[in-house]
Amino acid sequence: LDGIRVVSSTSSSSKNFYGIDIGSGIASAGNFFFDSGSWVVLGTGVDIWGNSDSFHYMYMPTTGDITISMFVSSFTANHPWAKSGPMIRASLSPSSAHYSAFVLGNGSFTNQYRQCDGCTSVNDQTGVISLSSVWLRTKKTGNVLESFYKGISDAEWIPFGGTATIDYGESFYIGIAVTSHSSTTELASACGTSFETTSSVCSNAITESDCISSSLCQWGTITEKCYDSSKLPQEDASEIMPSIFSAGSTVETFNCADTDETEIYAIDGMTDSFTCIKSKNGDPGLIISPSHQTMSLVTKMRIYAGRLCPLCDPVRYKLYGRKSTFGNFVEISGNDLPWKSDKDVARNFFPVPIHSTFSSGDNALFFTEVSFENVEYYLDYKVEFSKTRAPQSSSITFAE
Repeated sequence: LDGIRVVSSTSSSSKNFYGIDIGSGIASAGNFFFDSGSWVVLGTGVDIWGNSDSFHYMYMPTTGDITISMFVSSFTANHPWAKSGPMIRASLSPSSAHYSAFVLGNGSFTNQYRQCDGCTSVNDQTGVISLSSVWLRTKKTGNVLESFYKGISDAEWIPFGGTATIDYGESFYIGIAVTSHSSTTELASACGTSFETTSSVCSNAITESDCISSSLCQWGTITEKCYDSSKLPQEDASEIMPSIFSAGSTVETFNCADTDETEIYAIDGMTDSFTCIKSKNGDPGLIISPSHQTMSLVTKMRIYAGRLCPLCDPVRYKLYGRKSTFGNFVEISGNDLPWKSDKDVARNFFPVPIHSTFSSGDNALFFTEVSFENVEYYLDYKVEFSKTRAPQSSSITFAE
């Protein structure tokens, strides 16, 4: 079975971010770390205020409408007006227009912005909330900017601060700003466990190249659609595999009177033949538990011909899946295998490796293939064979 193994979805990738110290009065160089949504930004700087700023910026360029949502788990700084939070900035010059929501060194949070290059900064609202539970959001729709917050137990975002109008032009920057509000070398440190973006660029992207060109977007290789990096569907955020049966997977036969201890040959990636001597208890088959023990989505099943006994080829199957080790198996698909109508199926005579990919089988060998659509994710699989090429055959044989 080839298919998709679920790993984990991620927010914007660290490869899309850059770091820069902006303005004068930077006593120590800042830095940032970003991995799967969790982030740390370190910085000094005199302040983000007045007509010009001095801070460290973890940023990326983008275009279009954008919403930034981030969770600040801690902010360590010595000055009560040290700041960190999401910033939408027109340029990387110290006097640039920007719109930001900040947590402060005194445990407050605030909305500040500068509406044009070199203009005076505005502080629109300051509130108090526990830093262990603060979410901050900035949103750009056209030239209109808004800010929001919520506690960790809040279901809804709460508007705060002011609505500002800023002309950002065709492109601008988004990211996390940190200033220590000090001329000393001691770094302010902001940490969080989520940084998510939603961009109109992604939903409006038509082609794969349009999608990939935006640092905020990610192309879904399975669904063939463009998504915000933090909104990639489960199947597209997964690992494409030529076989979901990884090394160490367990194989259990049922309704086989004898298998000559060849169970593992059914999934070993070689053309060694698996043989099941049919019992009289019902249709025989296999139960396979992948060693990775994560859910997977099956897209195809390939069966490679064995070395001997063409009359022992399985020609009808049923595939089942279950979502937990002790759950019930649910039928995924069942039908005749395409090679049922072939009168003369060639044999795979010698034990050789099978070189297959997610999209195609090993064309140097002989196999049959069925595809599945609209399948759910399952943990374990069961394959049942109800008919062989010769109905009177006492065994089922195949290579893989």
